[in-house]
Amino acid sequence: MDFLTVERYVDLLAAELDAVAAPPGPTRRLGVVDHMPSALDLVRRDLHAAAAELSFGKEAGKLSFATDLARETASYLYAAGAEHRCWRRWAALTAFGHAINDQILAACPYAILGGEWCLLESMSPLTPESGPPSAIALWRLAINATATDDLPDSDIVDQSWRTLLTAIPSGERTAIDQALGNIAEFWIAESEGDWEFYHPRSAPDFDPEPCAAAALARRYGWSPVSMAREVIRYLEPGLANGFPGELYPRLPALPCFESDRDGD
Repeated sequence: MDFLTVERYVDLLAAELDAVAAPPGPTRRLGVVDHMPSALDLVRRDLHAAAAELSFGKEAGKLSFATDLARETASYLYAAGAEHRCWRRWAALTAFGHAINDQILAACPYAILGGEWCLLESMSPLTPESGPPSAIALWRLAINATATDDLPDSDIVDQSWRTLLTAIPSGERTAIDQALGNIAEFWIAESEGDWEFYHPRSAPDFDPEPCAAAALARRYGWSPVSMAREVIRYLEPGLANGFPGELYPRLPALPCFESDRDGD
């Protein structure tokens, strides 16, 4: 079977990067103007170095490194004001990097934000790695598994994720508003305003899991009704319209799918 190898993944990122145009703006994060266009130049330099080392058989660590570069690019393009289809393509590419590395929970929010619905469906039979309750809840939402009994409810964030597991599939608009609002407000307060700034080489400059949950809720037909403006801004990566065309299954197969079949 033809697989998406590390080398082919790096080549794919390089080809996609060549097609990226300068973001038209307006910018979405403070301070990003100071890093335009040098942020993409640094990614291009690092991808070239990774490809060169791979050509000499030095594969160790390159997949994680390339995945980080894809995430960094998605973050920069979002912050710099790229069209949503553009930065979401790089969210999708981030998901593929994680999936090649058998990091299913890590891939999940980026697959959602990138609109890779066929990829998520293909990953649904896989057993994910261990992770925080929010990542587990998002994964279950993505594959239509709504069990909540084993998830904690010790604070308002945990309770809100449990609520989303049932409220999103059933279309309980008020409950979705409240739960997503609780999660966003908690992390906005924790960041003490830092979430509004661009952080070079420290991606992402958006919160993948709650934003992905908002995108899933939108897919079920929900739209915010009574959310604070700041919360809507925080969740914008998931609320905004505009997805790229799906890469999967046009790309070669992922190794994790073959290993899962072999284990059956």
